[in-house]
Amino acid sequence: MSKQPRGRNGTSRDKQAAERKEQLLAAAKSLFAEKGYHATSTRMISQKIGMADGLLYHYFPDGKMEMLQSIIKEGHEKRVLQVDESRILMHDDPDVPLKTCLVDFLTAVYRILLSDKELLRIQFREQELLDESVVGYLSESVGQRRALLAKLLERRAALGQIREIDYDLAAIQVMSVNMMIVFKTVSGIDLTDGDADTFRERMIAHLVDGWTNGGAAPG
Repeated sequence: MSKQPRGRNGTSRDKQAAERKEQLLAAAKSLFAEKGYHATSTRMISQKIGMADGLLYHYFPDGKMEMLQSIIKEGHEKRVLQVDESRILMHDDPDVPLKTCLVDFLTAVYRILLSDKELLRIQFREQELLDESVVGYLSESVGQRRALLAKLLERRAALGQIREIDYDLAAIQVMSVNMMIVFKTVSGIDLTDGDADTFRERMIAHLVDGWTNGGAAPG
């Protein structure tokens, strides 16, 4: 009987701590995106949610650097889950034209990226501050989706829809299309020659046409 209240209280405290951490991360994310990591103090983060100075370290012992790593890693985990939930890479319909499939995939990924502009801005601006373990996780998870895309292209080649190619390199080419559009979004430098949707469709048509007609089959 005496253990039950402690269990409930413990659960309540855990929930409150988790909520407080989320509030702190949201405040830090907003400030990092607006002012930059170096221009944001832990006091500013605490004040944004009405928390006493110094209490932040109870939740994040390594301070705002720990918060930055958490923001990037957790944000990327959410993106990856959304990409996987689109099911395009793992459950592509061979009756859907390859150009349509790739454009749909890139459009879905771009919308996911664009849904959190703060995260994009922080990741591009503060990338040199990221911990090696976080960078490794980001690279590995992107690499896994690249491998799935390469497998999709390989399946289409087996069906005779495209010729044999370097599937991994082709997957990198496909993913780089979105990166040029994202680069424009975060930097303002336009390498896409106008409308993003039109650029995406033109680039994918160019790539698929090359895989279908251009070049010699590998020896």
